[in-house]
Amino acid sequence: MKYKITDSGIISLWIFLILAGAIILGFFKMIFTFIVIKYERKYIPITQKKNKDNLLMIMFTGIIGLWLWLPNKKETDQIIKKVYQNNENEDGKTILI
Repeated sequence: MKYKITDSGIISLWIFLILAGAIILGFFKMIFTFIVIKYERKYIPITQKKNKDNLLMIMFTGIIGLWLWLPNKKETDQIIKKVYQNNENEDGKTILI
């Protein structure tokens, strides 16, 4: 008895490959998301509420969420101001990183 590939077999194979690819890409997206969140919490001084909002945005919107996550000009100026205030020594001089 010879085995033949039927149309339903090919369709089933395509569906399986699409689902497997989605699972693999989803896994890598989760890893990348947690790396970005870890970086954000370590290097960007923002509030806990803003951290949660950013996490939800990145989790549900993916690449577009990462683009939206980037701080605007006003937030960037506030971050720079906080970093320079935190890096002043006793003499009032700024220590460059």
